[in-house]
Amino acid sequence: EIIFPTSLTKIGSYSFNGCSSLTKVTLPNKLKSIGSYAFSSTGIKTITLPDSVNDVESFAFSSTKLETIIFSNKMRTIKNNLFNKCLQLESLIIPDNILNIEPESFKNCRNLYNITLPNKLEYIGYKIFEGCSNLREIVIPKSLQRNDQPKYGNDAYSFIYSSIEKVEFEEGTTDIITNLFCKVNTLKEIIFPTSLTKIGPYSFNGCSSLTKVTLPNKLKSIGSYAFSSTGIKTITLPDSVNDVES
Repeated sequence: EIIFPTSLTKIGSYSFNGCSSLTKVTLPNKLKSIGSYAFSSTGIKTITLPDSVNDVESFAFSSTKLETIIFSNKMRTIKNNLFNKCLQLESLIIPDNILNIEPESFKNCRNLYNITLPNKLEYIGYKIFEGCSNLREIVIPKSLQRNDQPKYGNDAYSFIYSSIEKVEFEEGTTDIITNLFCKVNTLKEIIFPTSLTKIGPYSFNGCSSLTKVTLPNKLKSIGSYAFSSTGIKTITLPDSVNDVES
């Protein structure tokens, strides 16, 4: 058991790391920041981050028993590896105040089967769902603008090593950004919005289980290697398409 004072504003890095018998904490309402690995490898099952909290550092809740997460409405970023190896986490709704999800945030959450990405999400890092073997479907919000662009030979792609089989892009999406589902070899189905006009380079490169796609009627351009090394057998290019790159 931990009794925090109401005056507490900061919990330092590694403060309670490895406290395996710690199953619950109540964070005070003036708390602003939580350091890296602060509660890593504890037995915490539920965490409510007060609205005063605006910074939670990497690995802070990694390898915990978390089943429920309530985010602060002041948080803008889920830091890298924040929930790495939370094996009891099965379902999660990320609130719309989260704009950025950094690399490997949910890596090895093997029982995670359902996640809702925020409607204002702007950036996702690489390997965010690596090792999430039960997560089969994902909806990508139209707000997404950026991901990591790996150097040649690097495998730092957004959804690589995930088990995603189906992706749906929110209606209103106009561009699919470069490399977004590159090398997701489990991907079998893509639902494109009618609003889509551009598919970026390497977007679905290496999706070897993808055997068919239906392209929307407003699509204008397809980037280089967009569907390279997939299993697609037939492709119909709508009359709206005027540019298909090498």
